[in-house]
Amino acid sequence: MKTNINDLKGIKGWLLFLCIALTFIFPLNTINKLVQSYSSSIPYFNTYPNLLFANILDITLCGILIIISMYAGISLWQIKENAVSVTKMFLWFGIIYTFLEPALIILIAGLPEIANNAIIKASIIDAIVNFTSFFIWYLYLLKSKRIANTFR
Repeated sequence: MKTNINDLKGIKGWLLFLCIALTFIFPLNTINKLVQSYSSSIPYFNTYPNLLFANILDITLCGILIIISMYAGISLWQIKENAVSVTKMFLWFGIIYTFLEPALIILIAGLPEIANNAIIKASIIDAIVNFTSFFIWYLYLLKSKRIANTFR
């Protein structure tokens, strides 16, 4: 049975899931992680004063990512002309942030070596998860017939 081009057009299937993920899931998950990270850091601000600055920088960078994520998700939902390129830009920024965030904390916060090692360990897992999702979604944006039919 041949698939009609209209069957693979519009905000349905994986494209709908991507819109939901960009608009709601990523922002809420990121806010949750920021709150947990900040809350667990509060007791150490007096001992490591640069840790507060590192947290504020992280919150700022994540805020920018959240805004881009929501803009990308809403742009896809509204089938805006630049939606796919904005989404690709968000994915690239997300990958850059994955590697930048732990480096900034380690360089700025002045934490002891044991804490830095824990940050490195956690960031390796985050990097694997984030790069895998980046790769899958980026390929989807490049190869999807639904994306091609909806955004031509």
